[in-house]
Amino acid sequence: MVRATNAHANRCGLRYPIEMEDSAPLSAGQLGVLIAEDDPVSGAVCARALKNAGYRAVVVASGEQALERLHTEPFDLAVVDVMIPDMDGFALGRAMRADERLTR
Repeated sequence: MVRATNAHANRCGLRYPIEMEDSAPLSAGQLGVLIAEDDPVSGAVCARALKNAGYRAVVVASGEQALERLHTEPFDLAVVDVMIPDMDGFALGRAMRADERLTR
């Protein structure tokens, strides 16, 4: 995984530091995707691709942030990096499945 630097972010057309969250409200019929990715360039690239495809994408940088966000707003899909801070992606998946507030 490439770590973001000012030079790398500028070559990718991104301003560094990259804003990791999009707080725009979900519009009617739009699907929401939560991206748990601690690398800012990877998160921004993934979010931009999803937004260009018509999805609402929110990027968080850790497993704890992902769980907090999942408790405050609905998402249709979670894209989770396996190696994120405070819990790996597999532990986050287990926590999501075990949380009755998140199961439908």
